[in-house]
Amino acid sequence: MLQVDLSHISSTEKRLSKIKNSDFYNEDNVSFYLENIYESTVEQGNMESIEKSRKILYQIFKEQHGELKRFFDDNFPLITDDEMKCISNNSILLDYINLNKITDKNLKTILENVDNNYKDEDSNLIVGFINSLGSSNVDYCFKNCKSLSKLNDEIKEDLFNDNIDNIEKNSIMDLKIITQNFNYSFENLEIRAIEMYDSGKCDKNEYAEYVHSLPNVHQITLTRLLNDDCIFEIGEKNINSFKEKNMYYGYVKFKTFNDDVIPIGGKKISDTYEQIYSNENNIFDNYISHSNNFLKYIKENNIYEKYDNHRFMNMRFITQSKDLLYYAFNKLNDEMLSDYVKDISGIEIYGAELDDFITKYSEKLKTLSESARRNIREIVEGKRYKLRLAYLWRKK
Repeated sequence: MLQVDLSHISSTEKRLSKIKNSDFYNEDNVSFYLENIYESTVEQGNMESIEKSRKILYQIFKEQHGELKRFFDDNFPLITDDEMKCISNNSILLDYINLNKITDKNLKTILENVDNNYKDEDSNLIVGFINSLGSSNVDYCFKNCKSLSKLNDEIKEDLFNDNIDNIEKNSIMDLKIITQNFNYSFENLEIRAIEMYDSGKCDKNEYAEYVHSLPNVHQITLTRLLNDDCIFEIGEKNINSFKEKNMYYGYVKFKTFNDDVIPIGGKKISDTYEQIYSNENNIFDNYISHSNNFLKYIKENNIYEKYDNHRFMNMRFITQSKDLLYYAFNKLNDEMLSDYVKDISGIEIYGAELDDFITKYSEKLKTLSESARRNIREIVEGKRYKLRLAYLWRKK
């Protein structure tokens, strides 16, 4: 029987190679031969060159790779990075991994080789391997095994749910890393992120970055984002998730934050405008003042009449109709009226109607600040009306 000479492995390799061209090379004889090598090596206890020996054995007998598994059992060291690089098939590679010898350090190398070898048919192999690991190793795989991103969504969900108790979810960064590694967001992690945000374990910026990074989003997060404390940009894909679920207030809200302008569109979008206008925390005021289409909708539908004067102040940023200007002079106190008038850029009152306006509100016009007076005198059309206003303000 030809023995493996561990101290002269190169010459042994040449002799082993000859077996392939001899009558000896059949399944039974190879199995018997490898078993003999195994027993001899274990008996001698000489593991100094075992990694190199296993590599040579694999190169020669790779067709009988199952017979070589014995050389990776508890009697032998864990497969090395150099050996793994010679194996391009994950089915064989994972079969040679001794789970009893896995540590955090060598798991990194194992995953790198598995990821390099990954093929579509490997999904069940990856899942089976991870499910066989201890809890700390599962957490490491969830955060570092790049092949997980290539699994289909159903398999991702099953794998996650089977290991939900084996992963660390102590920080928003834990959640973000798992999500990015899977390229998939799990509802359980989104719930955990909301809990962290609501309890103060993560701040608004951290939660915003988490949401912005989500490759997909669940209803629980969309609903939470409707609250006024969520004032930040999110990914365009997740903005469209609001539209897909007919949550048009959320769509308009985050489209506004992302694009820095209130969107225009069909009825489903304009139907949200009153909710935007009436927001109690005034989170849209900076956008309202620059959105002529939005303000036009509020004006034409008299929505401003339903709400308080503080919200009405936004209407000064659109050309003033007769109804709008009369409303301002009827409802606003002297200070607010001056602030309102000094910012308007145009009025739609002319001729006799302008005369009637000056007559009707002559006393209110006298209360205007200097900046408000200058502005309204500048924007009224017609020299006669400008002079009339100037005369009104000169009178004691």
